[in-house]
Amino acid sequence: MAGNIVSIKIGDSEVQGHQSSTASNLIFSIPAPVDLSVGDKFLVGKKSLIATKVVDLAGRGETLLVEAKESKNDKRTKGRSDPDDGGSADIGENDS
Repeated sequence: MAGNIVSIKIGDSEVQGHQSSTASNLIFSIPAPVDLSVGDKFLVGKKSLIATKVVDLAGRGETLLVEAKESKNDKRTKGRSDPDDGGSADIGENDS
């Protein structure tokens, strides 16, 4: 597989693999002694990716062919849950 050689971090393991791409996916060829399944996240550089397809090439446990997409950040941004509770009481207002 032609492409760039990249460092791939899967869990606590870091391996070298090849990266290429199609119009809709990134494709990686990874040495197989790693535990990676569809839906698992992994890092390439600072990009978090999610495996969408994992194939054991030739069924020998030597190389995995992995299709992946960028993982979306599903953390919500911090904000107020009630827009009317903005703490808009006048400063200096006396309760007496």
